[in-house]
Amino acid sequence: MPRGGLEERSQKNENGDDPVKVAKAVVHAATKKDPSGMVLVGRGARQARVFRTLLPRAVFELGLRRQLGLADPAKSAHPCLSPK
Repeated sequence: MPRGGLEERSQKNENGDDPVKVAKAVVHAATKKDPSGMVLVGRGARQARVFRTLLPRAVFELGLRRQLGLADPAKSAHPCLSPK
């Protein structure tokens, strides 16, 4: 089961980037004549890109899951799939 309640997740979303700023960046990217594959918007976008480049995938994803308050997939695997 995911960690953190609804209130905690709502607070994390409130502390995120301005949705209007994100929407403007999406519209700008979508209407460009030659759009790029990635648009970095917000405070953590560049930092996440650096971490994603430097860290192994599993480490990056674990850190991202913890930051978002999601369960660790290795710990939340279905009981039938766990070794006995």
